Amino acid sequence: MPSSKSATNNQIQESPIVFYDGECCFCSWSVQTIHKLDHSEEIHFAPLQGNTAKRLLPEADRLELSTLIYLQPNLAAEKRSTAVIEILRQTGGFLGFIAPIGYFLPRSWRDSMYDFVAKRRKQILSAEACELPSPSLRAKMLP
Repeated sequence: MPSSKSATNNQIQESPIVFYDGECCFCSWSVQTIHKLDHSEEIHFAPLQGNTAKRLLPEADRLELSTLIYLQPNLAAEKRSTAVIEILRQTGGFLGFIAPIGYFLPRSWRDSMYDFVAKRRKQILSAEACELPSPSLRAKMLP
């Protein structure tokens, strides 16, 4: 059964968090997509520019806005393509089942593909394409 808890400091330690560029429409669209796919309803989201990132991530990670970071409780933070694979795995469903197949590609190849998209992310979706987050997504947003 889905949790009805709000995003509190206690959940920050217990729930996985996706850190993203809070000023990028492609990144915001990605967050909305992850939220829709998240069958577990456990994933929370926080901008790299926010207070949660300041508390939980090193400064170098917060300054690299083109890097998606996935922080799971009691595990090292995953970045770039590995973060994408682990996020999809966490969401469950069909994508969660097939996501580990990505590990068969060398990390350098995966990260090259990730970097290709990351460098073009602001051209892929313009500010006009940005949608406001749903109420259920807003409940999963951390400062």
